[in-house]
Amino acid sequence: MNPKKCAFGVTAGQFLGFLVHERGIEIGLKSQEAVRTMQPPTTKKELQRLIGKINFVRRFISNLSGRIEPFMGLVKTKSDDEFHWGQNSSRRSMTSNDYFTKWVEAVPMKKVKSEDVIKFVKEHVIHRFGIPQTITTDGGSVFVSKEFRGFCDDMGIKLIRSSPYYAQANGQAEASNQSLIKLIKRKIEENPRDWHEKLSEALWAYRMSCHGAIKTSPYQLVYGQEAVLPWEITAGSRRVTFQDDLTADEYATLMSDTIEDATELRLWSLEKIKENKARVARAYNKKVRPKEFQVGDLVWEAVLPLGTRDKAYGKWSPNWHGPYKVIQALKGNAYMLEELDGQKFPVAVNGQHLKKYFPSMWDDGH
Repeated sequence: MNPKKCAFGVTAGQFLGFLVHERGIEIGLKSQEAVRTMQPPTTKKELQRLIGKINFVRRFISNLSGRIEPFMGLVKTKSDDEFHWGQNSSRRSMTSNDYFTKWVEAVPMKKVKSEDVIKFVKEHVIHRFGIPQTITTDGGSVFVSKEFRGFCDDMGIKLIRSSPYYAQANGQAEASNQSLIKLIKRKIEENPRDWHEKLSEALWAYRMSCHGAIKTSPYQLVYGQEAVLPWEITAGSRRVTFQDDLTADEYATLMSDTIEDATELRLWSLEKIKENKARVARAYNKKVRPKEFQVGDLVWEAVLPLGTRDKAYGKWSPNWHGPYKVIQALKGNAYMLEELDGQKFPVAVNGQHLKKYFPSMWDDGH
């Protein structure tokens, strides 16, 4: 710790443009005045600087990524294209939550209940970043429960569910889970019961590691630089030594320059993710034969998750159940079903896990 940069016996102080006091962290008066007097950008470079400044105060703005979406088209303009800052861009100029300011969060639980999920959302989302506009989940029972849906309604959060049992829609979560499980297994070979104590170390390693899809680490995308590791303190790395010799103003200037570089890195990583998803989609679509059903069709639904067995039947457990009636066709090859007695399914089912039901002669009443 550099004593020249410390202040003792005070209840509040300025730190990197923020006002830090006993009530929490607020944006400083100088930063507020800079926002009020800011002029709209006229070039692509100025827009990149603006996005960098917005990211600097991203924790104070909810749903930032959706609100600065009009900027992305201007950032991608070529040098010979006309730069047009329209009314839509002006309206959304100071809003937003960057796509890359989120990473994997995990907590150890013996059983996951609706109350646990609600507590997790409160502690790790709302209490950190404010109330989100939407939450996207899979069709897990804890997410479709009455308690969780009621919680989202009370908080004014729009709950978006991916089509249940459609693994491709939840691929990002599944891939993250697999990576964390591998990391935890390496740490608990001698005593597997200590997995919950090693979870934080696994999360740290996951966030610090370079990911193939984004070609960098989640930590660098969030903070604009690599994390300082323990060995850098004990051994005295070059960047740690360099930072200790900086004044507060020099450090703030360096951080501002780093933010601009981080914005370009995030946009570059976003393009890499889009390219990777498009490549995976092309490979997957070559092997898939889409199934289409009409309203009124009778269908079987696969017993999911695939491979589920009934203890009473073992390997002779049925793979399909039904029949059910298609009552509505949705986008993305998803369908709403109802039982033959008229009871409707609460969530949609992807057509990948349905097949046509053909009544037998006994069903036809012959």
